[in-house]
Amino acid sequence: MDDAAAAVAGDELVETNPQIWEVITGYRDALTYVQQLARSREFTWQHMLLNTLHFMMLRHDLSKWPGRYRPGDIHIDEAHTGRRVYTGPDADDVPSLISELSDWLADGEPETRCSSGPPWPT
Repeated sequence: MDDAAAAVAGDELVETNPQIWEVITGYRDALTYVQQLARSREFTWQHMLLNTLHFMMLRHDLSKWPGRYRPGDIHIDEAHTGRRVYTGPDADDVPSLISELSDWLADGEPETRCSSGPPWPT
């Protein structure tokens, strides 16, 4: 928690190792960017915005393909049992799924896109 608070305040890392600090600051930068975009009247949802946010969060580890669609399978296994708890969609389906998500976000009601609503009168 101290490191997350330090990242938000723009301070240097407190206790965490440098790799974790990169993850924390990547998420901070992406969330700050989203907060700024939410105040823009010109904002529109586009699939490349999601790629940009992905890049911002993972730019510290190029092996994770930051900003690009994954080339293969992905899954999550339970650490203590090894049991598969999630299998992602086929890699070939990801671009169309991201476009579908972007379209869904763009077509939504303004109140559903931002919990506090847009920063201007509707």
